[in-house]
Amino acid sequence: MGVFQILAIDLVTDQFPSLALALEPPTERQRTHTLTGQHLIDGALLRRVFFVLGPTISVVTLVAFSASLLSGGWQFGDPATGTTMLAASGAAWATIVLGQMANAFAVRSPTQWPGALGWTSNPYLPWAVASGLVFLVVLLYVPWLAQLLGQAPPSAIGWAVAVAVVPAVFGMDMIYKRWRAE
Repeated sequence: MGVFQILAIDLVTDQFPSLALALEPPTERQRTHTLTGQHLIDGALLRRVFFVLGPTISVVTLVAFSASLLSGGWQFGDPATGTTMLAASGAAWATIVLGQMANAFAVRSPTQWPGALGWTSNPYLPWAVASGLVFLVVLLYVPWLAQLLGQAPPSAIGWAVAVAVVPAVFGMDMIYKRWRAE
């Protein structure tokens, strides 16, 4: 992952979803209960971030990168170079961006699946994610921007794995939420 790819994630594709989450409507419980004596960041949140959501995105990213390399003819022990490496880098980058977009929906509630909240109950979030998707496509398919970021459009297998991060994030998050509720 190159410096410009990381900056593109932080400054371009994550900004609008982050702003939309700041405008998330409060739940009934949030309106009626104060946080007196409670912390915004607690152990449960840290476990969810560092042991569920982060590792899920990381593992799928590594799979997308590796699958792209292998589908491009790379073999273990060979140096990864050229268009195969650029496409693998693009697949990894796309996976992180898509994972963060799924994450934006998943983190809206510590207990409920995103669909239970309503996909449009925060009217800004779908638009923010859509803008992130537009930036994703532009930064992968406009040649001089992709070259600046050190990536190329992923192969079909790279895209398939990258898109699979969305159900992976939702699934692992739901498993964690159900486990925590027991």
